[in-house]
Amino acid sequence: MMDLFLSNLAVYSAQIAIVTAGGALTALLWRGRDAYPRLWLWQAVLLGMVLLPLVQPWKKQPAGEVSVTMGAAVAVEPGPERRAPLPWDRIAIGLLGAGCVVMSLRLLTGAMRIRQYRRRSRVVVSPFADSEVRVSGEIRSPITFGYRRPVILIPESFGALPEQEQRTILEHEHTHIRRKDWLYVVVEESIRALLWFHPAVWFVINRIHVAREQAVDQEVIRKMGLRDPYLNALLSMAGYPATGRYVPAPLFLRQRHLTERVAAICKEVIPMNRTYQVFSLAASAALLTLTGIGATALLPLQSSAQETPVGTTSSKASGRLLHKVEPSYPPEARAKRIEGIVTLSIVVDARGTVADARVESGPEELRAAALQAVLQWQLVPDQPGRATVEVNFRLQDKDKQPTRMLGTVQKINLAQVPEEVRTRLAPRLGLKEGDLLDSDRLAAISLAVRQLDRGYGINWSPESNTLTIAPIVASPQIRVGGNVQSAKLVKKVAPVYPPLAKQAGLQGQVRMQVVIDKDGKVSKLDVVSGDPLLADAAATAVRQWEYETTLLNGNPVAVMTMVDINFTLAK
Repeated sequence: MMDLFLSNLAVYSAQIAIVTAGGALTALLWRGRDAYPRLWLWQAVLLGMVLLPLVQPWKKQPAGEVSVTMGAAVAVEPGPERRAPLPWDRIAIGLLGAGCVVMSLRLLTGAMRIRQYRRRSRVVVSPFADSEVRVSGEIRSPITFGYRRPVILIPESFGALPEQEQRTILEHEHTHIRRKDWLYVVVEESIRALLWFHPAVWFVINRIHVAREQAVDQEVIRKMGLRDPYLNALLSMAGYPATGRYVPAPLFLRQRHLTERVAAICKEVIPMNRTYQVFSLAASAALLTLTGIGATALLPLQSSAQETPVGTTSSKASGRLLHKVEPSYPPEARAKRIEGIVTLSIVVDARGTVADARVESGPEELRAAALQAVLQWQLVPDQPGRATVEVNFRLQDKDKQPTRMLGTVQKINLAQVPEEVRTRLAPRLGLKEGDLLDSDRLAAISLAVRQLDRGYGINWSPESNTLTIAPIVASPQIRVGGNVQSAKLVKKVAPVYPPLAKQAGLQGQVRMQVVIDKDGKVSKLDVVSGDPLLADAAATAVRQWEYETTLLNGNPVAVMTMVDINFTLAK
């Protein structure tokens, strides 16, 4: 699952880069024009980044099955203890999570800093009825924030400026209030905290900040007609040293934006005729849409493989379950449309781990899958003992095949069934020679025979139209617990099918030689054979397995065993 998350994150990052490139190309249409379209454009790009996972169809991975078999364990001499390396995917996810936490704390700290600035400032007369003006000695540039009670914070140096420059600065900040820009800044900074690792996100948010300030600059100059005083005010604020403290709010001046803003103020904005404006807006929307569609089509995100859901119930253990692994429906059983309930008796140790499990009843084809899943369950650790669980396998309607007519029953062969079994079996069959037989009725008869005695099965011969009931010849089963006498598996982490291997259609077996130390943990693992892409996933899982301590003449010993992991893609 972590591999799939990181794979999707890499694809999502590439999609963001493509959309950003499309936005930069589209911005060329508005070069030298009004700043508002550029602001809307970059805000649309940022919104598109966030919505990409929601608006695209996710490509479903092909379902894959992973089966496990273990060879007999033999005693070995104790060797030096080796710690399994920390998986790279956990390191990557840990770094991503840590970055989100740091950026979120940065945002929270900035909000608390604004609150402190407001509390320590003093109120002055405000020329605006809908906002408050305060003077703070802790800032070097005006700041605007707040929604229901908006505040304009001005530095103490503000009083030294000429009156016209003061008016332009206050009008600039009040324009931010009327536009509710503080809310937009908070949303943008929250997106930055979530996608902090991608440089395109920082680039787009920086473009939004520049375009927003340029748009407000243009609006104030058009309203007041004071271009020179406004430019002088901007340069005056630039002359004061910046505090360097981050605050999530629109600032009157960011030093890195000064050159672009001064250039835009000094340059006369080219008026746009209506035809060009409509054409540019339509072209911008079309280019951005096509870029997003192309990015998601070229690099689609992938969802996890869809398996047939298996309902699990427990008569005694459901209230104690902390972690439950759902069993995978065996492909052979699905193909044969075998359903039923597998009942298991489990032994829970003091840690809440399933130390042992034994199948009590249920269809043979479903037992291994149920056993493999139940051995990974985690229960309440303070109630060791025995429990009974039931795993209910039911096919969904889409997995069920249509009813097929098989023919007329010419003969029912019970030659291999003892007389006492025939007596109990006859009323359950509900079938006599000369009756029509379809696939649904055959499945019902098969289930009835197994419920009566799981040692018997049925066989339909279409050539002779004969239904035969006979003892089942035992077939080898997958050993999910290895050699119970030498090393009993008590904690098993299921291998995850690598997404890249699924995409490449890679299947195969990974064989590993595993050394289990005295306390039951895997101390050494060597890959004997298998594709490297599959071997890494198999080894990562097996290194986390734990076994019961193996005793030799009453003394704990280290053991060595062979473990095979089979990776098979569903057809």
